[in-house]
Amino acid sequence: MALKTILVHLADDPDHVARLATAMRLAKRHGAHLVALYVTQPYGLPHEVAGRGASLTYLRDSKTRTEEMARKVKAEFVAACDREGLTYDWLVEDSEHLDSLARHAQAADLVVVSRDADKHFEDRFRLLLPEELVMVTGLPILVLPPDFPSADPGRRILVCWKPTREAVRAIRDALPLLVAAEAVFIATVRPTTEDAVATLAVQQYLARHGVTVETLDVQEGSGGVGATLLHVAEAHGCDLVVSGAYGHARLREVLVGGVTRALFRHAKVPLLLSH
Repeated sequence: MALKTILVHLADDPDHVARLATAMRLAKRHGAHLVALYVTQPYGLPHEVAGRGASLTYLRDSKTRTEEMARKVKAEFVAACDREGLTYDWLVEDSEHLDSLARHAQAADLVVVSRDADKHFEDRFRLLLPEELVMVTGLPILVLPPDFPSADPGRRILVCWKPTREAVRAIRDALPLLVAAEAVFIATVRPTTEDAVATLAVQQYLARHGVTVETLDVQEGSGGVGATLLHVAEAHGCDLVVSGAYGHARLREVLVGGVTRALFRHAKVPLLLSH
């Protein structure tokens, strides 16, 4: 697999500039076609609060503002792609963000989105857009933290590893990035003998793809597995964390927490999530 089509989500939100710049850098490095999808519906307003939090006037004014923003961003996007020699498509849709992204993701290799900071009480107990996309698209989702500057993630990568279906899928999905990386680490928290055997096999598999891997056996810290993995990523100067998503039931992770939830909520570097 290679990254040949990258889909980036655009909207009238503070992080769309960094999101677009990051997607362009990835497209440039991997020789990929870039699809920019600008959705003009208000972004970040949960369905649960739309009735009590949004008037018709608000929605109309917001739509007008986002359409104007879309025209401005398009001009900048086209000029930048032409300057960098990138091939691209520019799409504008007035529809629900998840539906639009899921539909266009069917013809992409990677989707670039941002994680919002919690804005509403309900955000603590529901899956946000990137989490939903992981579950419905079957694609790797590159998630940028809130207020994250534009970046070129994937120089130093931490892979969160356990011999599970989700982790195996994440490694396969991340392979183009792993091949291009300068350093790759595979971290297992509280490894068992079975884990060690599986890790060695994965290490050999990646070596056949030209990926040199350093394996890390990690003891769980006081903050839990998710916090431990993020600490390891920071200690090794990683700019990307690769992980399988939601090995446990989603409802359980949303309500009581889990590794995916911890990574998603607290990562300070981009995440590549697969399910």
